[in-house]
Amino acid sequence: MVEYLNAMSGPATSIIAVSYSRMKDQGTEILMPRIYGEELAEAKSAPHAGRQTTWSVDTYRSWLASNSPSSLDKFEHFLAHAAAAGLSFHGSTTIVPTGTFGIFDRDNTRLGTVSLISYTSKNTSLELDFYRASRLEPQQVAAIAGLSSLPARIAAIPGMEEAGILMSSSGFANRKNTLLSELTDESIRQLVEVLAALRL
Repeated sequence: MVEYLNAMSGPATSIIAVSYSRMKDQGTEILMPRIYGEELAEAKSAPHAGRQTTWSVDTYRSWLASNSPSSLDKFEHFLAHAAAAGLSFHGSTTIVPTGTFGIFDRDNTRLGTVSLISYTSKNTSLELDFYRASRLEPQQVAAIAGLSSLPARIAAIPGMEEAGILMSSSGFANRKNTLLSELTDESIRQLVEVLAALRL
């Protein structure tokens, strides 16, 4: 299974599995780990060592212009709306182009992240990660203005229906990647507006 998952995942992702067995030593119980796929993961990552880039807006833009020009307009459109809404771009240090925008509430508590990730030269994905919100108690979610209704508001945006439905059904725990190319400029504007409104 580990071999299959490593073959199916991208070059920037290595997968291992760990199982634990209980052992007793003079009345003390300990957990002994057994790792599967460690050598395969190391071999897979070796060719990419030292190839990570810290992606700024300019390096991301330049990469898209050279490798995925069809995504560049959507990227620029997202950046413009995010900047106007006060969302800041933070470049990740990764092999593939990745940039994130933190999503906060009015008390400056981080609720989640929206990421732009270019896994291949043809596709740039938008990912909503609100796992932090999934760990809140129901009364905490209810106390944060706009958070309870966020999944429904996202599902109402053309192109973001599945992401909103998954967010709702999983209680914010699961995330869905959406191709940036499948979103209209108006959908991008609406999405940024909905996310930025959590801070108002």
